[in-house]
Amino acid sequence: TANGLGALMAAGKGRVPMLFSAGRTPITEAGDSASRRTFIHWGQESFDQAGMLREYVKWDYELRRSDQLETVIDRALAVAMSEPRGPVYLSLPLEVLAAPFTAGSFRPRQRYDLPRFQPDAQKIEDAARLLQQADFPLIITSTLGRTNAAVDALAQLAETAQIGVVSFNPDFMNLPLDHPCHLGFFPHTLIPLADLILAVECDVPWYPNQIKPEDTTPIIQLGVDPLYGDYPIRGFHSDLTLQGDPVLALSEITRSLRRQGLNEKRLSAREKKLQEIHGTLRHAQEQKAWIQHSFGRTRSMDEAAKGERISVADQPLFARTVVFQQRSRSTCFATTWRSE
Repeated sequence: TANGLGALMAAGKGRVPMLFSAGRTPITEAGDSASRRTFIHWGQESFDQAGMLREYVKWDYELRRSDQLETVIDRALAVAMSEPRGPVYLSLPLEVLAAPFTAGSFRPRQRYDLPRFQPDAQKIEDAARLLQQADFPLIITSTLGRTNAAVDALAQLAETAQIGVVSFNPDFMNLPLDHPCHLGFFPHTLIPLADLILAVECDVPWYPNQIKPEDTTPIIQLGVDPLYGDYPIRGFHSDLTLQGDPVLALSEITRSLRRQGLNEKRLSAREKKLQEIHGTLRHAQEQKAWIQHSFGRTRSMDEAAKGERISVADQPLFARTVVFQQRSRSTCFATTWRSE
């Protein structure tokens, strides 16, 4: 358990569903085929083995009977997969593992139907109205792109209302890089321009010691746990908090915007601004990739062993492909250069 604690902490903060199990020191000192048989069985026992990781898991339990196995495993997986997702922990005493398995059969179908959180309908309308009224709204996200449906829902909203998207400290591909609404990975130069910010599945939308929005800038926070209740301190304010399945919430906001109607003049101005920023970022990325290519050096294993270097210019038909990001729906900023 202790050896895996670092990975478990990361899984907990990353909302990764995981069933983490570990053995437990035998309970009995004698009288059972699984009783203690080596010195570590005394020294390694904890008063509360799960205590070292309870802060980072959603649920923990110790299996006490072999005939409980199916129920316990079903519950562990249901808790791990329900939103907000995260790891669960199950400890396994040796006596239980060594006992005869008495359960006659397993359930043929899933025990639990997982819940899905419907966002507040009135808050959906309020969010759509705020987005409609803003001159330069900005979406900041980190972990929305867990599913294709989430990426599509974000793309639909961004395209419908011409809203720029920043993928800040991303754990996933939240929006294809070649999407015209993608405004890069750092919001700090854009926050002063924004007159509304929508933080979607984003625990840290900006660094307050470097930049923060004006007090008059409305902030909408959206996600399955938009206030991040498992963080000891987090001071990013929220003028409108939308809790629920982000795919449902984003899709409902898009539908509400279409119902309310969109100001064509405002949309045109937003689109022009997005094209300008996106074009500048793309040009900078391509220039950076070209510089890396031009000054790059390669070395085969044989040359490395000899301490020799081969330059790009020494390879007559050198070809190099730089792919910044790839997804089934799009290969983004992929450029191939060939020098002869």
